Amino acid sequence: MFKNTSIQIMLIYLFSSLLALFSTNNYAESLSELQKKSPVTISFFMTVDQGSIALVSQSAQIGTKQVLLSEINAELHQGKTLIVKSISVENMSLPFPNPESYSVVAFAQCETKSLGISGFGNSPLSTYGLQNNSVYYNPGLVVQLTSKNHGLCASSYIQSNNKARVFVHGVLLDKF
Repeated sequence: MFKNTSIQIMLIYLFSSLLALFSTNNYAESLSELQKKSPVTISFFMTVDQGSIALVSQSAQIGTKQVLLSEINAELHQGKTLIVKSISVENMSLPFPNPESYSVVAFAQCETKSLGISGFGNSPLSTYGLQNNSVYYNPGLVVQLTSKNHGLCASSYIQSNNKARVFVHGVLLDKF
């Protein structure tokens, strides 16, 4: 095509420079888009008895504001998205820690009337004895509630022989 190799080298260099500039520009645009979403931190914990489902959180927080889990559910029902960054499970074998206790727990969405469970792609978490177990999601586990008949819940499987506490930490986005 071109007989002169210096022209070929210059064209390759120009093409590479334009490609690098274009991809840098795209990355910068996506960073600014993410900053526009202004995520708000969320954290809550739910205590669930063995072989049961918990639909109520004892403590929840959106940013610096103390709220109820029903308020987090309401935000999700309005179309916001929760990006879960970590889930932790802790055995509640009190008053004395029992090294033979264990819990198998899932964080999910539940049908509030029938208590039917449908998850978000996370597998059940288990812990035993005096240990806690945490799972960190990177970039995050996407949680959306499309129906007002669904709410966030923690489910303890029959295999559990003790009460467990499930801690959830993440960010709330207006748009996803």
